[in-house]
Amino acid sequence: MTAEQETRTRVRRVEKGLREELASMLAHEVKDPGAAGAIVTRVDLTNDLRSAKVHVRLLEGGDDPARRTAVVAALGRATGMLRREVTQRLRLR
Repeated sequence: MTAEQETRTRVRRVEKGLREELASMLAHEVKDPGAAGAIVTRVDLTNDLRSAKVHVRLLEGGDDPARRTAVVAALGRATGMLRREVTQRLRLR
């Protein structure tokens, strides 16, 4: 296995861990009612693991632009807590 393949394998493994932890945290730990109904569908990481793009969707009301805006705002407020908790749980820096 080449170094590039090993890096991509690690990135996929971390993406999966991030997706699972964030999904669990959104379901059980985020107390903001504005984030209710948001589920994590995909996580895209850069190869150096410095940046992640988290894709979410709504279980209900996804067609309503106001609802989507409210969910994005609620997730923005929870970003610090989510980042801190997920890095501790996955032992990332």
